[in-house]
Amino acid sequence: MVSPTLLKQDLADALNAHIKLLREVEQIEIDHMDAFTFMMRSFGFMLD
Repeated sequence: MVSPTLLKQDLADALNAHIKLLREVEQIEIDHMDAFTFMMRSFGFMLD
């Protein structure tokens, strides 16, 4: 079983990676909207 502390750290690291990626995005093309939607849903999971 994964310890809650390790899981919390992994989720914080993943959230930071998502934020760094989004900082570099200037425009989202309609063809990539599925990936953007997936990323936003991931935020919901990490923040929950």
